[in-house]
This record gives sequence, C-alpha cells and structure tokens, in this order.
Amino acid sequence: MSIALKLAGCALVVGASSLLGFYYAHRDEFRMGDLLAWRKAFVILNSEISYAIKPLAEAAEFVSSRAAHPPSAVFAALASSLQSRQASDVCDIWKSAVDTAQGKTFITTDDIECIYNYGATLGGADKRLQIEAIEQTINYIDGTIVILREQSEKNKKLYFSLGLLGGLLVVAALF
Repeated sequence: MSIALKLAGCALVVGASSLLGFYYAHRDEFRMGDLLAWRKAFVILNSEISYAIKPLAEAAEFVSSRAAHPPSAVFAALASSLQSRQASDVCDIWKSAVDTAQGKTFITTDDIECIYNYGATLGGADKRLQIEAIEQTINYIDGTIVILREQSEKNKKLYFSLGLLGGLLVVAALF
C-alpha cells in the first residue's frame, strides 16, 4: 500500500508540474487573444468615428455589442457612464473602466499603459486626432502581436519541458 501511495503521489506531482508548464506555455497565446480582441474593438471604433460619424457614447455602445469580452466590458462601462453623465472627465471614465477589466485579462502593464494613452485623447480631441490615436493603438497592438508570435513559438517547448522535467526532479528528490 505504501508503494502505491508513493506512485500516486509521484503521478500527481508530475501531472501538476506538467499542467503548470502547459499553462505558462500558452500564456502568450492568451495574451495574443486578448490583444486581438482589443484590436478588433479599436477597428470597430475607428470605423464608427470615421464613417458612421457617431457620438462617442453611441460608438462605444456599438463597440461593446460587437467586441469580445475584455474590451466589450470597458466600452459598455464607457457608454453607460457617458450616457448618464456620471463624470465630467472622459479620460477618468476610460481609466476606471479599463481598471475594472484589467484583472480579467492576460494583457501586461505595457499594454494597459497604451490603452490608457488612447483614453487621454477621448473627449478632448477632434475627430482626426481620435482617429490617429486609434491607429497608433492598433499599430502598437499589431507590433506586440508579431513579437508575441515569435516569442511564443520559441518559449512553448521550453515551458513544456521545464514543467515535465521540474516534476520529475521533485519526484527524484523525494525518492
């Protein structure tokens, strides 16, 4: 019975460390998915401001209905705050909406900073400057995605191997 428990414990340790390696290997892909959702939201916002010529509250509401989860919640909060006129500064509304969604996403502080920077142009800039700010944000996201793809392919095998070998090392140390 003692040997069976040791083998079961070993299997659990190796399995848990392999799952941890699997998680770290796919973390960049999760971040890419979130960034692609933000990119789609900004493209929709760009078209709404450029071609549909909607006010910011209506454009944000439209984006929230079309975008995926992390940005859709931000744009929904922005739209509801703008429609109810809860705050005087649109930048503060944007920042608080991004802050509430930040914990539910895989994007990093650099990505959040870029999204904050876009929010600084909201409300105080004309149509042309808002479109330029959206395009700058989209360009940042595109560049980040290219870097993440290269990095993800390189690091994926490393994290898989480290997870498995780390578990085997713990098992060897315990026996």
